[in-house]
Amino acid sequence: MDIDLLGRLSTEIGPSGFEDRVRRLIKGLVSDYADEIKVDN
Repeated sequence: MDIDLLGRLSTEIGPSGFEDRVRRLIKGLVSDYADEIKVDN
């Protein structure tokens, strides 16, 4: 398990309705492994 990654994910600010920062973090982490990333409202 990557402790640094877990720390980044668990400390990023993203209250309900304002998840943009968390979404950007995750998108940056997985974009090299995905052909397409879709986000819904």
